[in-house]
Amino acid sequence: MSLFKISFFSRLLLIGLVTFSMLSLSACGYRPLYGKASLNPATEANLAAIEIAPLYERIGQMLHTELGRKLYPRGQARAATHTLRVKISEGTSHLAVAKNTTATRANYRLVANYSLVRKSDGREVISKSLFSTVSYNILSSDYANSIAAKNAQERAVNDVSEQLARRMAVYFNVP
Repeated sequence: MSLFKISFFSRLLLIGLVTFSMLSLSACGYRPLYGKASLNPATEANLAAIEIAPLYERIGQMLHTELGRKLYPRGQARAATHTLRVKISEGTSHLAVAKNTTATRANYRLVANYSLVRKSDGREVISKSLFSTVSYNILSSDYANSIAAKNAQERAVNDVSEQLARRMAVYFNVP
């Protein structure tokens, strides 16, 4: 009988601790950045008011399109309050080398130096750099290599655009 009472009280204590920790966590203002209810309407409005400066070359156009999808899924605001400027550099390095000195693996690296400029006074509020490295196999077929390199570019662009959109959300979500 006393064993049952001990386990009952320990369960009660555990439930109390879990409830207390959940209440204290919600009281501290913690909110997840991801999820359906993660961004408040003001943050969404600020993200929609970012104008993405034109990016050139095919890789820049791909990044511009992905950023647009992530920053303003409900449409871009009519009046932009900030301008996002991105400079891209990319490169491929060969990693694994076979016995006949041909490369069998490559890394594609995409680096984005970005700055967020406030339009009202022209002040740069954020200026940082981020990157993505994507690996792919080098095969004997030229066509397969072309497709693998293109796929690596697409994956890197998606990763960089996700990182950049997340950083913009964090900037505008911080009170």
